[in-house]
Amino acid sequence: MYLKNNPGATPREIADALGISLNLVRALLRKLRESGYVMKSSRGGYVVRITKLHEKSAEYRVEEGETIDTGRGSKSEVMVSDMASELRDLIKKLMSEIESLRERVGRIEYEINILKKSLQTSPNLRRHEAPSEVKVKGKEGADDKLLEELKSRKVLSIEEAKSLTYKSLESYITQGYAVPISNYIVLKEFYEEVKKKFPIKVTEVKSLTNEERIVLDAMIREGMVYLHGGREYRLIE
Repeated sequence: MYLKNNPGATPREIADALGISLNLVRALLRKLRESGYVMKSSRGGYVVRITKLHEKSAEYRVEEGETIDTGRGSKSEVMVSDMASELRDLIKKLMSEIESLRERVGRIEYEINILKKSLQTSPNLRRHEAPSEVKVKGKEGADDKLLEELKSRKVLSIEEAKSLTYKSLESYITQGYAVPISNYIVLKEFYEEVKKKFPIKVTEVKSLTNEERIVLDAMIREGMVYLHGGREYRLIE
């Protein structure tokens, strides 16, 4: 409601106006952006996303469900809005296809390297036997180094995780193996266990394991957690 009445407001302005912490404002804005309710303006602030309701003069629908009159619903503006929406959908589709191609290229390069190493260690291997005799590793399962490390250590930095796999980290996230938080990749099962510990009192932080503290700090940086009353950390649901 504040953004509807004050389009272009910055997180700091919102925090000051509503009397809540800046971290909480940023966390809420992130969730609203992911849900499609607000968007970032070209000047750095935030505005409510407005979509066309139907072919009436200048009547629009805020995605929360409230009807408002913008006062400037010309056909040209509607066309520009529709074109922008189509472009965004097209960009998302292209990014998804690029990610898929990147993963396929990475898999091919990985398998080629495995074949080269196998041929180097087996000089007597006949050429026509090479493709069928060489076992290619790196698939999901026991030979997946990233999954093995995640299950063992629970938390890895993104850079280290990338060095352990030829695939994109996005594939591990979409398949439910891991969760990205700040600069870390966290085993999904471990992340769910940490969430069950909330609310966490400040006095209990020292009793957490090193991995649990890393996850807690990362969640605080991402605005997923806030300090309530200076006494305990609570999840932002």
